[in-house]
Amino acid sequence: MPINETKIYHIKVIRNDISYLRWTIESYDGMAVVSTLDPKAALLEIKVAAGCENIFINLIRSLIQHEHIQIDLGCNIL
Repeated sequence: MPINETKIYHIKVIRNDISYLRWTIESYDGMAVVSTLDPKAALLEIKVAAGCENIFINLIRSLIQHEHIQIDLGCNIL
């Protein structure tokens, strides 16, 4: 994938965390956009802007380690 393309991640979370994750991720202006693919299954699609992948990955790590948010990445990006 060329470096200038948006990277798309599909993650599964606990339903109660959807709003918090959306607000937190989208508060990094221009880094990513969060869409809820299936609210009942708490499946999210996150489109990460080119060049922002490291910031996104570090944020996800921090949310898991410090906020104890349960995030199923479906693959090992960390």
